[in-house]
Amino acid sequence: MKLQFALILLLFISSCQGQTKSKDYNALLQEIEVKKSEFQESYSNANATKKVQILEEARVYLTNVITNDIFNQW
Repeated sequence: MKLQFALILLLFISSCQGQTKSKDYNALLQEIEVKKSEFQESYSNANATKKVQILEEARVYLTNVITNDIFNQW
């Protein structure tokens, strides 16, 4: 359930298209997309203990990207 939320939120963020797009913002979206794919691959290959760790890493990453990068673009 938590992974689904994190992945949906990452998908939402990566698909958002602001009214004013800058090169930096587009690069940020590409970086998020790459990181999302890395999390998905790691999660699909992980055991139960590792999955919990990956979810926490994704949560921290997402929180940092939203607060430090995406909000700055708005």
